[in-house]
Amino acid sequence: GSEDNTVALFEGPPFKFKTTFHQHNRFVHVTRYAPDGSVFASAGADGKVVLFEGTDGAKIAEFVDDKCKGAAHGGGVFGLSFSPDGKKVATASGDKTTKIWDVATRALEKTITFGNAVEDQQLAVVWTSSALVSVALSGFLNFIDPELGQLSKSVHGHNKPITALALSADKSFICTADFEGNITRWETATGVSQRLTPMLHKAQITGLALTTKGDLLSIGW
Repeated sequence: GSEDNTVALFEGPPFKFKTTFHQHNRFVHVTRYAPDGSVFASAGADGKVVLFEGTDGAKIAEFVDDKCKGAAHGGGVFGLSFSPDGKKVATASGDKTTKIWDVATRALEKTITFGNAVEDQQLAVVWTSSALVSVALSGFLNFIDPELGQLSKSVHGHNKPITALALSADKSFICTADFEGNITRWETATGVSQRLTPMLHKAQITGLALTTKGDLLSIGW
């Protein structure tokens, strides 16, 4: 997939150019094959998700959400991933949603919405035998239950270098802060994380301290 709006198919090995497809009218961000190689899909900045035959690349269909004016998403699609059995595909978009589609019927099965902030844009998605995970611009890892079509848990890590850390007196939790001014609280026993809100610092946090009562003090630029 290319910034010239095309998808190219190469055959091999040794791999040689075979043909080019002009199904997108903006940048193509991602291409992925189904596990068995029978089909592949492409997604781009135009919000389209296109399904192709796996060998010769003939277009099979497009995934369309009726709410998105003939496209799969209302924003650019940055990631897609087939399920381990190849029967479904998940797509991640700048419209702040991740969607699950049925490959055979091209029907939209689930839509998971992650909020209204710029940082809620979904930039990548991976579907393994143990988890379906969508990655947000904020750096959060969103674990999705594909059967229920809802968020099962979210890991609120950092998207910039971590610049400060404090451990509670009883060692039950840790607070970490980063270059942008975000603070995350982590349960040491489980790894469960939570971003502290509202965001009080607008730049790098240089120090954290926890009192014996559990109050958190922070200083920054």
